[in-house]
Amino acid sequence: MIFLHNYFHWERGMGIENEFAFSTSGFRAFLDHAFDGPLAFVRYTFAYFGHFGVQLFVLTSGYGLAISARSKRKETYLGYLVPKLIKILALLLLGAIFISLVQYIKNGRSIDIAVVVEIVLGRMSSFWNFSGSDIFRYSGPFWFFGLIVQLYVLFPF
Repeated sequence: MIFLHNYFHWERGMGIENEFAFSTSGFRAFLDHAFDGPLAFVRYTFAYFGHFGVQLFVLTSGYGLAISARSKRKETYLGYLVPKLIKILALLLLGAIFISLVQYIKNGRSIDIAVVVEIVLGRMSSFWNFSGSDIFRYSGPFWFFGLIVQLYVLFPF
């Protein structure tokens, strides 16, 4: 859902948004175009409602974690949390290094370790997710890492 949502927003005229601000005019535009045929229905539905894939992913992931936790023996809070945070940190570090390499190739600037550290600290601490100006500071789904950390921290409770 998320992939198609983002993909269809790249197409001309498909940028009807309701992710951050729901408007009646946007919904009317969706209704005006969505019923122009089966392909239009699929395209406009994913472009307009596809961002709900994040909520579905969180719900199904939480369900999977609950089933997994139920079948395991009791573990300490840190025993549960630390391995998950290490996995998230490794993925985030890899992504931050990749973004720095892309910037190096694209702009010819040297790799900026400060940017890598900023991405990792900003996301792993989840601080950026509470700031509208920082949430989309770097391209990619890095905002999602902060959400994952927050949910992992809260899950045992």
